[in-house]
Amino acid sequence: EKTIAVTSLISDGDRYYPDLRFDEETSNLQATSRGTVIHHILEMLPLISNIDLTQELNHLIEQEQYDEDVQKMIFNYQNHIQDFLDSEVYQFMLDSSYCYKEKEFSFVDKSKQIIHGIFDVVSINDQQITIIDYKTDRVSKETSASILKDLHHEQMDYYKNIMKMV
Repeated sequence: EKTIAVTSLISDGDRYYPDLRFDEETSNLQATSRGTVIHHILEMLPLISNIDLTQELNHLIEQEQYDEDVQKMIFNYQNHIQDFLDSEVYQFMLDSSYCYKEKEFSFVDKSKQIIHGIFDVVSINDQQITIIDYKTDRVSKETSASILKDLHHEQMDYYKNIMKMV
């Protein structure tokens, strides 16, 4: 195959993390579908301070014509989305000289394989590039930062190597 997506290059392996909380939601949506919807919402939200999240979510729901299950899931996640909008990471995005959401990339690796992918966010300040990759993992408050880093280090290392090549 000549063309491949970054995510298909990354193996999830047989990971087991006993302190990750199982998804207790009663929604009929699969975890990947929930992640896709939340990513889309974060992509579509304006990159401004003091967002009226309820108003923006209602507007997106109206525009996207989400079904009842998706609407319920969105409002179940509203507090988490608001937490992100109130976070240092979001403030970092606001303060960036340049901030790109859903930035596509393609390149040819050393084995002549064409690699395609999308960075959730690329923030640029002076000579520093920061990649922000949204994660919607369901975890308990006791989950350590090292476990979360371990869950996603391969993907982030891959992104770091991509940025070195371009």
